[in-house]
Amino acid sequence: MRSLLYNYPGILLFSLFLTLLQPANAQYCTPLYSNSCLSSNDFINNFTFGTLSNNGSGCNGNINNYINYAPTGTFTASVELGASYNISLQSGNQWPEGFGVWIDFNNDNDFDDADEFIYASPSVSTNQFTGSVIIPSNSDYVGDHRMRVRCKFSGIVSSTESCTTFNYGETEDYTLSILPATTSMTYVSSTVTQNNLDAVGLGASDVEIISIQVITAGTVNPLILSSLTINSNGSTNFANDVAAVKLYYTGNNSAFSTDQLYATVSDLSLPVSVNATLALGTNYFWIAYDITGNAFTGDTIDAACTQLVLTGSGGTQIPSVTAPAGFREINYCFPTYTEPCSSGDFIDNLSFNTLSNSGSGCNGNANNYIYYTPAGNLTTTVETGSNYAIALQAGEGFIQGFGVWIDYNNDLDFADADEFVYASPVSGTELFVGEITIPDNPAYLGEHLMRVRCIYNNVPAAGDFCNNQNRGETEDYTITVSQPSSMFYQSATTTQTNLSDVLIGSVNQEIIGVEVVVSGSNDPFNFTSLTVNSNGTSDFTNDVTNVKVYYTGNNPIFSSATLFGSATNLSTPITGSVNLVSGVNHFWVTYDISPTAVIGHYVDAECTQVVMSTGGTQVPVVTAPAGSRQVGYCTAAGVSG
Repeated sequence: MRSLLYNYPGILLFSLFLTLLQPANAQYCTPLYSNSCLSSNDFINNFTFGTLSNNGSGCNGNINNYINYAPTGTFTASVELGASYNISLQSGNQWPEGFGVWIDFNNDNDFDDADEFIYASPSVSTNQFTGSVIIPSNSDYVGDHRMRVRCKFSGIVSSTESCTTFNYGETEDYTLSILPATTSMTYVSSTVTQNNLDAVGLGASDVEIISIQVITAGTVNPLILSSLTINSNGSTNFANDVAAVKLYYTGNNSAFSTDQLYATVSDLSLPVSVNATLALGTNYFWIAYDITGNAFTGDTIDAACTQLVLTGSGGTQIPSVTAPAGFREINYCFPTYTEPCSSGDFIDNLSFNTLSNSGSGCNGNANNYIYYTPAGNLTTTVETGSNYAIALQAGEGFIQGFGVWIDYNNDLDFADADEFVYASPVSGTELFVGEITIPDNPAYLGEHLMRVRCIYNNVPAAGDFCNNQNRGETEDYTITVSQPSSMFYQSATTTQTNLSDVLIGSVNQEIIGVEVVVSGSNDPFNFTSLTVNSNGTSDFTNDVTNVKVYYTGNNPIFSSATLFGSATNLSTPITGSVNLVSGVNHFWVTYDISPTAVIGHYVDAECTQVVMSTGGTQVPVVTAPAGSRQVGYCTAAGVSG
């Protein structure tokens, strides 16, 4: 590690005093360094720009390592609007430096305006850096202007550091004269890039494929780009997957836009006619595809540019890069997260109709994304026009908000109006329960992708199905939408999830849950009785005064809102009548605890039989789940056994 070789607090105070005077005197700020370049050997040794040349200069030896060269001889240069000029910079041979260069084009005594940072070295080195700078073609810039060159030990210089204090380095200021344009436009270079590699949905239009960048210098007699030779190399099945090829132009703007359309073609057998007048600097052209509605999932789409033809001296040119690496796939997009879900942000429990994925934890995959193959309890069939409960819960570590989407029209996205099917009301770690209505649309029959996302401390919006989030997880499932069918019985089981103590004299104490699974929504049948016993209970006669059975439909959370039936003893089945709904139907056997119940006794139950009007008499797969509840008493800390 380098030590501070030379400190001069008095000099820093004096420089600060000068800085405070700058607004009144309208002077340029003087950059500061903590160490003298005389002792540290951090300096700009060689600098050229156009005809300006200052080589072998070493450390300037001034206060704050700053020097302003008078505009004489090789310490100045005249440049033209719109022209391109070579630039080179090199440090001394001892310490690697990064470089930054600014020109105060509007002479407002700073270098803060958008176009005034004209060069930054790509790295730090003791080797020579070279590049080119194009003077903007703005007639307001004609005249003399301050140019600032800075070096920084072992650091790349950014646009905002024209006056920042550095530890080691040097600053050199020069004066340039900018003259009106007399130079005709010339071709400098061209290349092809591919910036967007996201997946593409069916029927998508204006899908950005490649960018073609044409760089020019000079503004007089501007060149015209006549044509581009484009091919579809890298595309799996161009004829089937691509409906149209479009060429857009955004001038000097490096962001893709569809505002200026220059050409539309259906094939690439001939060069694409352009006829666009080029601007000074980097001109951005874009090849975009319209994707067919019957494109094949998994196919790739790509393009290359092998030639461009310009008018006049521009001639025929081949881009330095014709076929950049990458392609776009016709498929679902993949959401991303900045942090891995191993941080504790994940979907831990999910149920939707008969789909159930409990205790899944973090999937551990790249971008916290997983696709579950549609098998067993990781898929479900739902019917058009029916309602189904959905339940979601995060891990215990951090609060999450949830969003659920279904791609009903199978266009490989979730952007259509009815495809955002659920959002949790808030973010939290509790179990969220909601309802999803499957649209009554026969066009939606078949298999569809369902996406479930959680986002840390935020509730997803409709457009959040594929963007980047800081923390969370994404799970994709395949579900099947079918036509309404007659109801039929599938299965039943008994659960016991609440094992906490019960209070003497308390009512509606949840003992066991009975889950009855049916499919089909037409001709629903009644649930009429269930046979319950008190096996596992210490003294049912003394400790229990009443048995009640509640029904919550598809909702897996216990509630005493809907009473199915009740009994004071369990010598006969508990009867009632309720129309079952497609999916998982939840019944809850509860006890009212006697005021004379004995502390330390246990209460428990089993369900050995369920009866339905059409589904018949059935025996649950599990009749006696493990566990029981103990009679306790209230203490300052809660319930005690």
